[in-house]
Amino acid sequence: MAAGREFMSAQNRALIREQAGRSLEQTHAGDFVYDYVEPRPGETFDFGINYRACGFCKFAAQHGDADILKHICGLDFAAYELRGIHLERTQTLAGGAAYCNFRFSSKPDLERK
Repeated sequence: MAAGREFMSAQNRALIREQAGRSLEQTHAGDFVYDYVEPRPGETFDFGINYRACGFCKFAAQHGDADILKHICGLDFAAYELRGIHLERTQTLAGGAAYCNFRFSSKPDLERK
């Protein structure tokens, strides 16, 4: 749970927001490119990330493994759940979408110390 609290912290959100801006530079061919997403009125998530380019997708495509990547992406839900974070995502680059839409919310267990 400590890792989840750190991930959801204001400091980490600020870091992700800053890194999102720098990701547009695509310094390396395998870089991730993403936008930080603030919830709009009526939306229930704490913050989000839209991945527009994925290093994992690029790597898998180079090695002929792109067909299995969408199954590996499914593990994201369990990985965040273990840290007390609820992940909502309805599309992935690996599944053919234009971007991956990660939306993160703290689960009640995460807020307990």
